[in-house]
Amino acid sequence: MAPRLKLRDIAFFERPTRFARPFRFGAITVNATPQLFVRVEIEVEGRGTFVGASAEMLVPKWFDKRPELSPEQTVDELRRSLSIARELYLDLAQSGFETAFGLHAACLGAQVGACAGEDIPPLAAAYGPAEIDKAILDALLRGVETSFFDGMAGNIAGIDARLSPDLKETDITTFLAGRKPLPRGIGRGPSFPSDGNIPIFVGARFDQLLSSFVEFLEQLAPLELQLLRLHFKRTPVRPRQSFGNRPHRTLQLLAAVEIALENAHAQRT
Repeated sequence: MAPRLKLRDIAFFERPTRFARPFRFGAITVNATPQLFVRVEIEVEGRGTFVGASAEMLVPKWFDKRPELSPEQTVDELRRSLSIARELYLDLAQSGFETAFGLHAACLGAQVGACAGEDIPPLAAAYGPAEIDKAILDALLRGVETSFFDGMAGNIAGIDARLSPDLKETDITTFLAGRKPLPRGIGRGPSFPSDGNIPIFVGARFDQLLSSFVEFLEQLAPLELQLLRLHFKRTPVRPRQSFGNRPHRTLQLLAAVEIALENAHAQRT
């Protein structure tokens, strides 16, 4: 059974962050943005009080791209989302102990509704709960002295189907329990023969990346593998997003990844 907790405090902090290089997406170029820090204090039932934290950028125009809004206005939306979520979470905490997911589920609808009343879209509305949830989970994992992976495999957050009526409770617990960790580090798997199936590049770096990628593919369920193939086929190749500023090598790596995907798919069918 998932541990229950009671939320004691939520605090927000910010610091200005300037980028080393301009970051362009859509119609905006970002050179600097505030970085948010969330600190929560929770009481874990039967275990005591623990502190957790999370951090995220308050990126302008990322969650709300409406052209009539200035970048500063979209950042203020995120701050307001955080403020509304803090009030809702702390109010609910007065009701007693609850699981981490139970707290999230109980507040989400009210959060989206309150933000809609202030013309804040759902994506930006979800920013506040997401950052608070991450900090709560951090504190909870510290409280029970386990890692993120082991905790989520055991459904430490108490995730249930109340927000996803198309799923059964057992669908969720089985999915979480069946997750396997990816290989730690890069290039610890076997090397590939240079027989034309998987290209070997000059330098070990690409070979190591491909080795870890194939190990990852071997752990995917058939449906997950198919979804990854479809996503890869629909994603355009952008040579400028290269490793070590070498577009030709990036294209070589992408070609090798596609070959590995197709080989993995062929072995499953």
